[in-house]
Amino acid sequence: MTVRDLVSTRWLPYGGTGRGVSVFCLPHAGGAARSYAGWACQGVEFLPVELPGHGTRMAEAPVADLDVLTAQLAEVVGGHAAGTGRPYALFGHSMGGRLAHHLAGRLAASGRPGPVCVFVSGSLPPQQPPPVDLHGLDDDLLVATLVRLGGLTAEMAAEAELMRLVLPTLRADLGLFGAARPDGIALPVPIITLAGAADPLAQPRDQEGWRAHTSRGLLRRVFDGGHFFLHDDPGPVLREIARTLAALGDPPPGPLQGRLGRSGAPVDAPDRCHGAL
Repeated sequence: MTVRDLVSTRWLPYGGTGRGVSVFCLPHAGGAARSYAGWACQGVEFLPVELPGHGTRMAEAPVADLDVLTAQLAEVVGGHAAGTGRPYALFGHSMGGRLAHHLAGRLAASGRPGPVCVFVSGSLPPQQPPPVDLHGLDDDLLVATLVRLGGLTAEMAAEAELMRLVLPTLRADLGLFGAARPDGIALPVPIITLAGAADPLAQPRDQEGWRAHTSRGLLRRVFDGGHFFLHDDPGPVLREIARTLAALGDPPPGPLQGRLGRSGAPVDAPDRCHGAL
C-alpha cells in the first residue's frame, strides 16, 4: 500500500500536508479524529487517527483488545513512516496518551522506524491508578462525569440516540487498559507530558511518573485549563509541539534536556500555528 493510499484510508481520514514532521494524533476515549482536524502548524504535519468505531468509522465495531489495536496502528504508522522516509512523532490525549506510549513500545520491539518523541497529554503514567474509575460507572454517572469534565456538552448528553451509539465505543476504550500492566521497558525516545493546571484526572504533579518510561528524558509542560485544555485553547499546545520538534531536529543529536536548555524552554520555532474544532 502506498503512502497516498494510507492517507486516504479510513485510519487517516483527514490526510495531511505531506511536509514537515508527521504527528499522528490519537483521541481520548470515545473521541474522534475530527477533534484534531483543525490543527495546523508550520513545519508540522498533523495526522488525526480514526480508530474503529469512532467518528467516521462509527459503523464499525470498536476494537476492545489492546494488542490487536496496537498491532493495527503499528501497520498504519510504520507503513507511513517507511513510505515517506520523514521523521514522525506520536501524540495522544487521555486514553490516547496511554495508547501512544504503548504503540511506541510496539514499534520499538518490532524494529520499525520509531518516533522522534511521544507527546502524552492529560494522561496518568501506567503505574498510577486513576482517581475516578470511569469504566466502573453506570451509564448515567459516566455521562454526567464526562459533561463535568468537558468531554460532552449537556446538549449531546441529552440526545438518547446519540448516547446509544457512543457509549459502547466509549466503554470499549475505557476497558483497553483495564488489565494492562506496565511492562517496565523504557522507551528509547523522549516523552513530553502536557497537563491542564486544573485537570482532576491527570494532575500536573502526576506527570513525573512518566520518567520511568523513557531512557531519553522527560519534559513536562502545564497549560491553563482542565482535562480538555488542548481543545479549549489549542494555540499554546500547538506552539509547544512545534518548538519541541524543532529542538529535537537540531543536530547534533543528544539528550533531550541538552537541546531544550537547562530550564526546559524549547528553542524558537515559527509561531504560525492555529487550531479549530
